[in-house]
Amino acid sequence: MTVVISSSIGILGSVGRRGRNEPSDVITIQQRLNALGGDARAPLAVDGVAGHKTTEAIADFQRRVVGLGSPDARIEPDDRTIGAMNDPASAGIWRRNGVQHRAAVPAPSPGLAGTSPTGTPLPAMPHPEEREGTAAPGMNFAGKGWSGAYRTRPTCTFDFAAKLHDLYYAVNDLSFSLLKPVDPVIASKRARADMIFHIMNDHCPAQGAAAAYDWVSRSIFRPQSDIVEGDGFINVMAEPQYLMRLNRPHDYLMIPYNALPRAQRPVVERVETGNWGTQRIEEPDYLVPVAYDTAPGFIAWYDATYGPVTERIRRMEGFLL
Repeated sequence: MTVVISSSIGILGSVGRRGRNEPSDVITIQQRLNALGGDARAPLAVDGVAGHKTTEAIADFQRRVVGLGSPDARIEPDDRTIGAMNDPASAGIWRRNGVQHRAAVPAPSPGLAGTSPTGTPLPAMPHPEEREGTAAPGMNFAGKGWSGAYRTRPTCTFDFAAKLHDLYYAVNDLSFSLLKPVDPVIASKRARADMIFHIMNDHCPAQGAAAAYDWVSRSIFRPQSDIVEGDGFINVMAEPQYLMRLNRPHDYLMIPYNALPRAQRPVVERVETGNWGTQRIEEPDYLVPVAYDTAPGFIAWYDATYGPVTERIRRMEGFLL
């Protein structure tokens, strides 16, 4: 099938990973990728959001069509990628790999979790592409606070504990406040989530810059009430449905970046040009799954890393204050 491109596209700012991502520019790119991909590729949602699917499609286009050895998943207004998108011949190259690409990278599944073995309804987890919008600079912060897509890989064990803490707050419908909740049930649920967070950080002490965040978090997220038995707290790490979802790296990346084998730590390359010339800079890529996410996988890594405290967290033993 011949692709007819009636006009060239243009964008005002960068689109993709770490780009400006103005919604109108993102829509322009999403529409052009859909046109070039045709029936051979799963269509992108034309929603103006540069989420995981859009950035992965940009990276794949750069790799297979533009010929970039280290695609950065970002399109600049005047770069080679936008030029290739205005070339009708690009469609044939990209489509030849389309069906294989969709099979190799499954789309994130919905966030619904279903019911527990006891029949208790389980609330939806945050969608892999959901953005909460509040976080400490450079990493997740506890209390429903994350700035990028929730699927983003944590940087270290403190960042992982914070991400899990975010999840406890989300599924238990808790909101952050410096004030003690008036409702004893809400206060009890928050106390459980906060205690799990601190137990994890006690077992794996924060290092480097994360230690400062740990110190701050202990003053902010401190259990302020007695645990109420029968408070209905949903324990993520004790529910098979949640564990199954967290163990799917194409939905959520849970193993911290610095826990990956060095040879498997993904990087993204960016180019900086200035008076000193051109520099190629490699940065950690927190959105790419690697083999270690599957074998041993998140659950095996979690059990091995947190060892004796895992059962305490799952059973919530010794939680009476």
